[in-house]
Amino acid sequence: MRKVFLTLLSLTFLWANPLPLVNYDPFYKSKKILHTKARHKRQRTSLVLNAIFNNRAYIGNKFYTVGEKIQGYKIKKVYKQSVVLQNHSSVKILYLQKKHLIQMKEIKKEKN
Repeated sequence: MRKVFLTLLSLTFLWANPLPLVNYDPFYKSKKILHTKARHKRQRTSLVLNAIFNNRAYIGNKFYTVGEKIQGYKIKKVYKQSVVLQNHSSVKILYLQKKHLIQMKEIKKEKN
């Protein structure tokens, strides 16, 4: 009986697939790997017209001129207090708010 058991045990080792040697560290914190197809969505901020200077519009901390694109909209026209934006399906008009309006006055110097 002992010989039969030993032969069966030895035969299982012959047909068994060898396992690869793995270095295992119990104190290593593994990184999670996510196998999902997540699309990165762009954050769209609201378009706020902050200033207009020399036919350029200051929108979202950057100056834009006629013809440039911002968030899918193309700047069509820059007026004194508004900007016209257009994409393939709609038109947006951005107006300067009263808190952004600055009146420039000419100050004459007196000659001494």
